[in-house]
Amino acid sequence: YYRALDAILQPSTSNEAVESVLVVSKKFHNSLLSLCYFCVQKAMTDNSTKKFPEHTIVYDVGDCPLAFFKLIDSFIESFNERNHESEFSLPNYLIVLLRQLQKAIIGLIWITDFRDGRSIESSFIGTIKKLQQCSMWPVTSLQRACPIGSSTPNKEKNAVTTYKDGALVDYIIRNIIAYIKQRVSAMCYILRPRTRNPRDISERVMMVYCTMLCHRIEICFCRHPDQLMMCALYLVCKKMGYVQSVTFNDLQIAYEEMTKDFLLPQTMYAMFHRIMIRPGTDGFGDIISLYNEIFVPAMSDLWFEVAKAQVPAAMLTF
Repeated sequence: YYRALDAILQPSTSNEAVESVLVVSKKFHNSLLSLCYFCVQKAMTDNSTKKFPEHTIVYDVGDCPLAFFKLIDSFIESFNERNHESEFSLPNYLIVLLRQLQKAIIGLIWITDFRDGRSIESSFIGTIKKLQQCSMWPVTSLQRACPIGSSTPNKEKNAVTTYKDGALVDYIIRNIIAYIKQRVSAMCYILRPRTRNPRDISERVMMVYCTMLCHRIEICFCRHPDQLMMCALYLVCKKMGYVQSVTFNDLQIAYEEMTKDFLLPQTMYAMFHRIMIRPGTDGFGDIISLYNEIFVPAMSDLWFEVAKAQVPAAMLTF
């Protein structure tokens, strides 16, 4: 705990110091201590059980999981900077578990359930809406990754109040794109007997996904990124004609294979069969309803352009 705290507070070439306002927050220290406990607990278990735990309680630094996500990066970096001169370095399996924890958090940042008193204005979704209102959307990473044109954000309007928000959202968006890129590649690898050109499919899916983030970000609200990733994959296979024979059942089987080590059965079921279709109501549906009622109508005027566009060079860097 103290080693991590010391490294996090000291800025370096690879790790920015955290804001002082967080350091005086009890939630910050609770979060850091929970990461330490998480690592020690997993390190003391038998090798056969060193998988992502079924139940993990983590403390949130702020009103949404963004800061906790970034804290994990700082935590890992704090043990890697000087591990050539210290016995306190994280073994690879713990780093893998922490990265899996980050992947779980990526799904949480789109939640808009604020019945516990949290403020939507301070959430990830609230921050995106603020950037949209200030004409600062899309953020830089999306401008570079989107294959079709987008309006350039107004860098002057409310720049002082939104710069910090924009930087944090850009950081999260970069991680989301990298996360989805890994997911898509893994799905295409599992489906490879059905796909003759998995790399082409993967690149085209990422173009669809980045276009969605850039131009139709609202359909991400209240939904898990993996659900929309599978919609994008199905669209590329069926609408763009890459693999006409692929069905959502094929995608579910591939997804279950990809995530079998760290998703519980009830979570897997909800991923495909309990999806928010109409936010603000009890309008849940399955992955096919999401595709037909939400994804296709939102993307119908864009995917033709994506089909003709070149792969952005920036996308290859994620």
